[in-house]
Amino acid sequence: MRLVKGKRSMQVSITQAQGVRILRGLMCTRSSHTPLYFKLRFPFSIHSFFVFYPFFAVWIGKRNRILRTDLVSPFTFHISPPDGTTGLLEIPVHTKYTSQGTFLVGKKQFFALLSSRRTNI
Repeated sequence: MRLVKGKRSMQVSITQAQGVRILRGLMCTRSSHTPLYFKLRFPFSIHSFFVFYPFFAVWIGKRNRILRTDLVSPFTFHISPPDGTTGLLEIPVHTKYTSQGTFLVGKKQFFALLSSRRTNI
């Protein structure tokens, strides 16, 4: 999937959420899990109960444009989507996804997130 942010774009390998995975998302998975993509017929709020690591919730609009990126902490109760959302991409904060993380929030902020995770483990 090619994501578009402003004038920049990036190719991201994803797993399309299907079946039970649509309900579970990243719950009860490891932080090295493949990013999950949810194609939404209608926008819905998400939570991070039983997700034991932070992840990026990337709200996607028409033509794969990024509408908003949220850093979701473990056990967050409620995150609402922006208007115009047609998809959601959940990307774990993990060294495996450094290029995606730096594309979304910048190199300095992404590595600060990684180092704060290491000290909290």
